[in-house]
Amino acid sequence: MVEDAFVLLKGKTQGRDRHIMLSKTFKISGFLMGLLFTLTSKANAQINLNQGAMLTPAVNANFDQRVNNQIPLNLTFTRSNGENVTLSQFINGKLPSILIMPFYKCKAGSVQELKGVANLLNSMHMRAGKDYQVLTVSINPEENSAIASSTKQMYVAMLKNKGDAGYWHFLTGSEPNITALAVAVGMHYLQNLKKQQFDHPTGILLIEPTGKIYRYVFGTSYDTAALETDIRAAAAGDKGTYVEQAYTYCSVFDIHNGPINSIVNKILIFSGCATVLILVFYVGSSLYMEKKHPKLANSK
Repeated sequence: MVEDAFVLLKGKTQGRDRHIMLSKTFKISGFLMGLLFTLTSKANAQINLNQGAMLTPAVNANFDQRVNNQIPLNLTFTRSNGENVTLSQFINGKLPSILIMPFYKCKAGSVQELKGVANLLNSMHMRAGKDYQVLTVSINPEENSAIASSTKQMYVAMLKNKGDAGYWHFLTGSEPNITALAVAVGMHYLQNLKKQQFDHPTGILLIEPTGKIYRYVFGTSYDTAALETDIRAAAAGDKGTYVEQAYTYCSVFDIHNGPINSIVNKILIFSGCATVLILVFYVGSSLYMEKKHPKLANSK
């Protein structure tokens, strides 16, 4: 009788301890979920702060499609050979232009973007200088003509037709001129010049010979046949058309802690969420087992 009472008391004590443990687990799960929500909300809110010189109020790095908008041709830039030029010296009514606005020192999206253009030139039947030209303008005002020159050498070395190299121009410029061009083409990006970090969209623009925007092509890989058709239309002065927005961008920007890998960030977020889900599953399983097998639970 005394032994039965002892077992019963022990079971009740273990059950009470188990409920205390479950209660603490619930509290920990709630705390972690709240912490993840707070950190995510804070990170999103901080993007709106003027910590890294945001070009526009947009939260995301992307393009507003300003089709048929005239870009300012009086903007001054510097060629890879050190010569100061205006956009009107290239966009002068003769050839349509492929415009790219990367970050020359970028090791991620801009590299793929420029490789994509090199592959495009290699695959086209049209020829640079005869049917079109390519203008590459760095969005980093601290990059100079020497950096533009080394970048140009890297990518023109990939070209099969070396004659195309003379019509693929690499330019740098001051922040006011870069900003004016970016605003005209609807390009939104984040920059931190002190840490040399940028978040920027990837893609190319087709510019008519008069300087009007004909079409946006998003991403880092470009369809040859479609581009040749668009170049012909742009050369003929056809009215530009909108395309479905594809959200592609290069992200190496962290307001406080320097360059980050967006994949690592996603893994961290996923890991945090997974931890919470595991805790919730454990709690649910424990409660289910207690309800389904109360005797077994109390005997442990």
